[in-house]
Amino acid sequence: MTLNGVTIEGNMDELKIVFPSLLCYLEKVIGYLVDFLEQMQCGVELFSLRLVLFEALTNAVVHGNRSDESLKVTIETKVSNGLLKIVVSDEGDGFDWRSKIKDTVPLDHLSSGRGLIILRTYEYFPTYNDIGNVLSLEKRLEQVEDIV
Repeated sequence: MTLNGVTIEGNMDELKIVFPSLLCYLEKVIGYLVDFLEQMQCGVELFSLRLVLFEALTNAVVHGNRSDESLKVTIETKVSNGLLKIVVSDEGDGFDWRSKIKDTVPLDHLSSGRGLIILRTYEYFPTYNDIGNVLSLEKRLEQVEDIV
């Protein structure tokens, strides 16, 4: 299904969204993903989820595809066996992610470089493909008990 330039595919436990590399799509895409995960009742905390998605998607649009709307960003989300997996890919050249892996952000660098710190803070564990244009995030979900 395609809605206003955003392509959405999915089933009961996974969702794939493809959209042009423009920041104006982020809120809509994040909304679709949050709605999907809320319907699954998987127990993910929504504030941190929105923040993590915003960081990951902004990086793909701005740094990965350099806001070139002819290039696409793809986000795939799956929940399985108590694990949330999110994969964000862009069509850009990638980057040397190994040089960016740090535990702190210098104070003179507050406008960028905070993404990995945010991901780790909320326990979304990041990995990249070799060229740095695919980010995989995994988060262990807390068990949601049915209230009787």
